[in-house]
Amino acid sequence: MFPTHDVEALIAALAEVPAGYRATVATDADGTLWSTDVGDEIFVALGERGDFRGGARDALRDRARAYLAEVPDDDLALARALMAEYHAGRIEIGAMCELQAEAVGDRSERDLADLYDGVAARVAPTVRPEVRALLIALRARGFTVHVVSGSLGDAVARCLTAAGIPYDTVAGASLARDGDRVLPTLAGAVPLFEAKVHALTAAGAWPASLGLGDGGWDVTFLRDVHLPVLVHPKPALVEAMRGHPRAVVIG
Repeated sequence: MFPTHDVEALIAALAEVPAGYRATVATDADGTLWSTDVGDEIFVALGERGDFRGGARDALRDRARAYLAEVPDDDLALARALMAEYHAGRIEIGAMCELQAEAVGDRSERDLADLYDGVAARVAPTVRPEVRALLIALRARGFTVHVVSGSLGDAVARCLTAAGIPYDTVAGASLARDGDRVLPTLAGAVPLFEAKVHALTAAGAWPASLGLGDGGWDVTFLRDVHLPVLVHPKPALVEAMRGHPRAVVIG
């Protein structure tokens, strides 16, 4: 349905910045830059360690009652049960992103950094090599790279570094702080759907010359970039981008 381009063809297509667009790349993170999901990886890591803490654990269990008939006391069982409900379509993506982000709170910045280091080590091996090569090449040619994600932005940034992917800004979920304490409360809205475009605009990256995404929710920015690149696209994105005159698949 969509033509397949390799890295060289995509670079050639952007030999000149198209009129009316910025020399920027706008990209999703999870499923696009790597095959896994940072929010899921953090959630499962905390469950495996039995490490949901204090008020964050209490709030997670309270929220889980809206989705689960019985809330497991075991952290890993709870994480898996909620993720099963999400993948079955019974928890909306926005609610799941908020739930996962806030469950990370109630710990010190140092503990959070250690958690992110462990997660980044799990995410980095799942990087999409062709996407990384494309971003490295475009950044060397003067393009800036702007990542927008529903996962925690500082965790995504740690994973980008570990995976060797260059970037200029990351917009994602963010937790409130109280001194050296990370609170189990979001500091603002999670950038999903149209909020992705708002975040890219705030970063000075919009309208972008090239966009990368894998899921149906990425259509909100992919449809308006000059060159939309679909990365292992899910059926919802394929359907949403059907008929777009410039959309391509990277291969």
